[in-house]
Amino acid sequence: MAAKTDAKFSGKPAFNTLREHLLVPEGNRDVEWEYHLGVLVDDLCPRGHRAYGQGNVQALADELGPAFTSANKLWNARKLGIAMPGKELRGLLKKAKKASFELTASHLLSLVVVKKEEERATLGSQCVDQRWGVKQLRREIHRLQGKQSLGGAPVAKLGSIDDTLQDLVDHSRNWINRYNQAWFGEGSGGLSRPLSQAASARLASQLDDAAAELLKLRQAADKGRRRLRALRTGATDST
Repeated sequence: MAAKTDAKFSGKPAFNTLREHLLVPEGNRDVEWEYHLGVLVDDLCPRGHRAYGQGNVQALADELGPAFTSANKLWNARKLGIAMPGKELRGLLKKAKKASFELTASHLLSLVVVKKEEERATLGSQCVDQRWGVKQLRREIHRLQGKQSLGGAPVAKLGSIDDTLQDLVDHSRNWINRYNQAWFGEGSGGLSRPLSQAASARLASQLDDAAAELLKLRQAADKGRRRLRALRTGATDST
């Protein structure tokens, strides 16, 4: 039988508060409850402090007991509890509640990769207003961060004009195949199933964005075609 370890947290006010917090029934737990749990865990096991060794969160879970929680749940809660200021979180949750939109911990943990508070707040508001799922929110974050990185390192160059064109052809074929499978594939969902009004509006907006980017591609291809024609005929390309 394993020897019982000395208590490290029992008797501390934050530990007692944490135990009481964990007594809340599952059905009454929401994102704000999860956030507050994370704050309490961080009070007892501050990030960057290893007063009880590397396994301090595990030690806390062991002391609470498996009937209360697990170390993994405490780790995830602490991640949320230190993700953003409480005032920002409460404001976003209030907006979501007013819109009858379920903002999950995954939404919030995705949002906090955006370091600028103003940009994060804008994305959070758009997420609620347009009722984005977590995957859609992550796509929008990726799009924002991609735009911000355009001024950084130059785009890698391919070996020749032929290589770049073949690369474009390959990517285009791959994209259209994925598009057809996702949107029109038999038995795979897509547009073969009923969609809510909010989902339809969201997809229509995404499709408009895709069409706009494809138009730019078509315009670039037309410009290249005109330049090739000019080279063949000896005329001057006016573009």
